[in-house]
Amino acid sequence: MKFWIISVIILFISGCGSSISSLNGINKNLPKVKNIKVIPDVGSIAFEWDIVNNSEVSGFAIYREGKDGFEEIAHIKNPHSTHYVDEGLTPETQYRYYFYTLGYNHYSEKSEIITTKTSFIDPIESIYASNDYPKQVKLLFSPHPNPSISHYLIQKYIEGEFKTIGIVNNRLLVEYFDTNLKDGTSYKYRIIAVDFNSNPSHPSKIITAKTKSIPKIDMNITATNNLINKIIISWNKQEGIKSYNIYRSKSQDGKYTLIDTSTNNEYTDIINANNVRYFYKISGVDYTDLESKLSQSIKGSTKNIPKTPIITKGYVDNNEVKIEWEENNEAKYFIIYRKNGALGKQTRYRIKETNFTDKDIKNGAEYSYYITAIDEAGLESKPSNEIKLSIK
Repeated sequence: MKFWIISVIILFISGCGSSISSLNGINKNLPKVKNIKVIPDVGSIAFEWDIVNNSEVSGFAIYREGKDGFEEIAHIKNPHSTHYVDEGLTPETQYRYYFYTLGYNHYSEKSEIITTKTSFIDPIESIYASNDYPKQVKLLFSPHPNPSISHYLIQKYIEGEFKTIGIVNNRLLVEYFDTNLKDGTSYKYRIIAVDFNSNPSHPSKIITAKTKSIPKIDMNITATNNLINKIIISWNKQEGIKSYNIYRSKSQDGKYTLIDTSTNNEYTDIINANNVRYFYKISGVDYTDLESKLSQSIKGSTKNIPKTPIITKGYVDNNEVKIEWEENNEAKYFIIYRKNGALGKQTRYRIKETNFTDKDIKNGAEYSYYITAIDEAGLESKPSNEIKLSIK
């Protein structure tokens, strides 16, 4: 009979208690189990032995060595049986066995001791890992050729040991993505195949992968400081960058807040106020949406109003009011504001010089004057100090 031909005879197997303890000892006339063959598997060991043609044999007892010595693991109550499988074993572990034939009141001498070792599942043959994906790693591996494989354990080296981070639940599905990773960081992986009996394979080779690094930038930022109600920031155009994020802060070392995004290498910040100062930083975003570090900071400001005129003299001479003030290199011209009394009409005079003579005055009336400076951009300064003069 060939090895492992399926028999139609029903086997009665019991694993409870010791089958020989209730018998009356050894009968040397009972034949021993001979020519025991073994086929070790990953988590089991199969046995085949010669058929015993003896009418006094009622079955077989199989013993396996454990931590407390040999213990019975099977009581086969069929004298025609020639096969047994010991299951639930540990892979790559040595085991020792011996057999008895059982009579109706006695048992045979034990067989020779059989030493064997469970086998193992080979590791997967090849594994590939990406090195340029943003914030993720793709693992690609060859399918295990063993059809008993049910799934794969994906393991990553974390804090000094490999830990399972995912499961691929099909032997033929051979890719896995590890996501939400740090930029420009290396990671180590290995894969273990697991069969339907939960037996693991040897680990695959260890492979190292690296996520895509954030883009490097050299912005050379400039910012204006002399424009009315706006600040224009410009920088060098960067290769491989699809857009730029503009960040702003009220102080150089303060918190920078994203205010806008631009696809050009220039941005206009509308302020609508004079003499406002901000600090700016720029980042670049590449075509995989990775953002660079922020650039160095640059200060920008809107144009300030011209200096306030300072009146140096104000007096009445020969029925005329004369006013003089300091030179102001920020002024294109000056506006003289005159008012007759508290409720009188206000009059404006435009003048380029730094002195003014008012001839249109009346005796007994009091006049008040103040001056503002107007610059090239049309911005007006704050008013000067007010002077009051009268002719008596």
